[in-house]
Amino acid sequence: MPHEFTDYPPEPETQSASGRGARPPYVGIAADLLDPHDATTPPSGLVPRRWHVSVWVGIALLLGALVALFLIGMFSG
Repeated sequence: MPHEFTDYPPEPETQSASGRGARPPYVGIAADLLDPHDATTPPSGLVPRRWHVSVWVGIALLLGALVALFLIGMFSG
């Protein structure tokens, strides 16, 4: 059976929505209903507090100054 090769393939035939068939209704179960939020969070005394962003900025500046002093000491002599 011969096949024709063309530069432009033929456009697919359009189908109406009813031609695709009926879909069953979507039935889903929400996970939040099965696991209450209160049961998943640990007590507040067991969770360590996170440091404020200013503490991290201070640590970064201190380490940057120490590295700068170290490099100046290495290359100044």
